[in-house]
Amino acid sequence: MQKELNFKGLTKNDFLTRITKKDMLALVEFKAEWSGGSHMLDPIIRKLALTYNNYLSFFRIDADTNEDVVDAFGVDCYPTLL
Repeated sequence: MQKELNFKGLTKNDFLTRITKKDMLALVEFKAEWSGGSHMLDPIIRKLALTYNNYLSFFRIDADTNEDVVDAFGVDCYPTLL
């Protein structure tokens, strides 16, 4: 039985309340579907999510649909991890 991954999608509306205003550890991945690097990193991120599910929250931001969040953090290549 495969364990459920702890990825949560983020949009601009919930980015500030779910990440920056909580006292929690998180890994945020800025990802673009067209980016080959994003696809290459995916298995590694999935393994990290399975291993550290109890210690970190894992989030993904779709760069194409959340350009304002991407711009706010100065992200210009994908994938970017924060």
